[in-house]
Amino acid sequence: MNETIFQSEYKCPLCGVNLVWQYGNVFHINDPKFGLTLFCNNSLCECEIFGHTDNQKIADAFEIIEGKYTAHMDK
Repeated sequence: MNETIFQSEYKCPLCGVNLVWQYGNVFHINDPKFGLTLFCNNSLCECEIFGHTDNQKIADAFEIIEGKYTAHMDK
């Protein structure tokens, strides 16, 4: 199955590259019934950045990313 990835306006908190998203989760790629996953597609990023939400709101997935990856960073 081909993966369909979309560009977002949100930036990776570690590398600053625009995050991308796709429907589904790691087990159900491209299936909107399983929400969406927002992630950093930059191979040079420090770690695997992603946030998943059961609804289809990119902003909710970004809030998860902020909570996971910026809690210990200086702002």
